[in-house]
Amino acid sequence: MLLIGGQANADASPERFAGAPTTANVPEGDGECRTPSPANLVLGGYIETYWAWNFARPANSITYNRFPDNRHNSFTLGNAVLDGAFSVDRVTGRIALQSGSVPYTQYATTEARRDTQGANPSDGSAWRFLQQATVGYRTSQHAGLLLEAGLMLSPIGPEGVAVHEQWNWSRSNLFYALPMQQTGVRATYPVSTNLSVQASVFNGWYGVRDNNGDKSVGAALVYRLPQRLTTSLRYLGGVERDAKAPEGRPWRHLVDAYILLWPSQRVALLLQGDAGFEMTRFGLSSWVGGALYARVQPARRLYLSIRADGYRQLVAHNSAGAADPMLFAAQGVVSGTATVDVRPQDHLSVRLEYRHDQGATPLYFRGEVLGSGSASNPYEPNSHSQDTILLGATAWF
Repeated sequence: MLLIGGQANADASPERFAGAPTTANVPEGDGECRTPSPANLVLGGYIETYWAWNFARPANSITYNRFPDNRHNSFTLGNAVLDGAFSVDRVTGRIALQSGSVPYTQYATTEARRDTQGANPSDGSAWRFLQQATVGYRTSQHAGLLLEAGLMLSPIGPEGVAVHEQWNWSRSNLFYALPMQQTGVRATYPVSTNLSVQASVFNGWYGVRDNNGDKSVGAALVYRLPQRLTTSLRYLGGVERDAKAPEGRPWRHLVDAYILLWPSQRVALLLQGDAGFEMTRFGLSSWVGGALYARVQPARRLYLSIRADGYRQLVAHNSAGAADPMLFAAQGVVSGTATVDVRPQDHLSVRLEYRHDQGATPLYFRGEVLGSGSASNPYEPNSHSQDTILLGATAWF
């Protein structure tokens, strides 16, 4: 990252654990006293590009339910991001601009609203060039309470958006199922050197706008021993169904937890678990998911990573009908991923990745696919599984 105007403020340049999933989702809590310069500016950015082959050879060239590698047999610019963060005394701000195929996926579920009588339209196309934008205020220059407002990458789960901060190129099914970005306010407080707590209020589960008038609330507890252990427990709750949904207005609960361990400097392990449920007019809908990650560094510029993940959901139904699934249409999904990460130079990662996805019901595309891909005639999944191989490169500063 490029630093202008003195030492980087902790909020402008969040701590990254070498060889670990992104810790942007981990509240700051090292407890150190900091006296920032009158004005600090930190600039960063990254570019991601890849080619992937889907052995199912879907005619529509879509590798379904994947992030960020959802194109078959095409050289793809995944994302190009320019990220700037500043601090002036106790005031902080951050804005990250992006362009590529990833932003379309990131904002795919954003509530669409047409422009009318001077009000701007709101859908994925209106916001996709903006990855995050926040304004913040710290009540004390010495690691006090941090208040932030704006568009934020979701704090749920250990995985993040940027490839170079992940162990694998693709993300787990849990990442794809959980919120990617949210708009609202949050407060982070370092209780001690290693313990932080966080509370938040967001418009809803996904995106810039909500699909109803209700807000979602969150809470987090994070304990860290740098380079040894990170544990996280998070809750998110709110009404997430449309205002006139047949399921009614159930309160949806989500609990996310993970533990990250470094048995040695060259070995890291991560275990994640998630559960969600809501009581609808048709009964209880629920889901549980988990992921196990492992990464080893056999040489200075070589990392080997594997991941196994999946989920299973229960969709409420009774004599009056059935609820729409909270997650994908499939009752359950499991995936296995293996990644070779070669770093010939600092700030450059070249990755080769193989992945297998398996759904309990047809969830993927294979060969010729029915449908045109339009809103009125969507593609119809026709395969229980898909296997892919990917070669990608990412560079960052």
